[in-house]
Amino acid sequence: AITKEEMEKLVDMDEVIMPFIPGYLDFRNQRRNTKWPPQKITNYHLSQIFGSRDEDETIDVVDYEKSDWYWQCTKPFPSAIETVKKLFKDGFNLFRNTSRQWEISRVAIAFLKAHFKSLKYFSDFGFGNRYPLNNNESHILKIEYCDRFSADLHIDDSLSEALFLARHGRTVILFDYQGKTAWNQCDVLPPNIIRVKSWPEVYQTIKRLTAEG
Repeated sequence: AITKEEMEKLVDMDEVIMPFIPGYLDFRNQRRNTKWPPQKITNYHLSQIFGSRDEDETIDVVDYEKSDWYWQCTKPFPSAIETVKKLFKDGFNLFRNTSRQWEISRVAIAFLKAHFKSLKYFSDFGFGNRYPLNNNESHILKIEYCDRFSADLHIDDSLSEALFLARHGRTVILFDYQGKTAWNQCDVLPPNIIRVKSWPEVYQTIKRLTAEG
């Protein structure tokens, strides 16, 4: 359980605050003349799905997030904004933690500012820089940001990330929007991973865990 003294929470961005795959696939399908549907994305390691190189997918992702297409296609999940604001009002410190590249960190922050109207709801920001554009750049694990921000609860859509964090003693809320997140399905989860299907469920789960503490 999370005690009332442990108020720091990490929140992933893609597929937690907002969907990423549907808009990205529209962009990529047009660029590469393909017809991949979202339900075929059963692994967030996209190069394994598409049979491509990591560096090619990184270029496509970065180009998408720098494009007008990204802003037209991407909106927060229902109740995400309201729930984050409620948690902030309740006294929780929320840290936005993502694997996104440093190259597009400004886009991510601009997105949050545009939709939340303020960055005050997030105490700090972590960018893992997974699959960097520059091979000389480092990659920061999400658990490193957990340690840096002293956070014991993480909200993520990645099953592999959730299992890794759970093995290292973190409580994870696994975000599975409407039960349709193909890449995080699993019949059995450890007790410190809680699956939720909406942002109201995120709020209820955090309040319950805090009350149990």
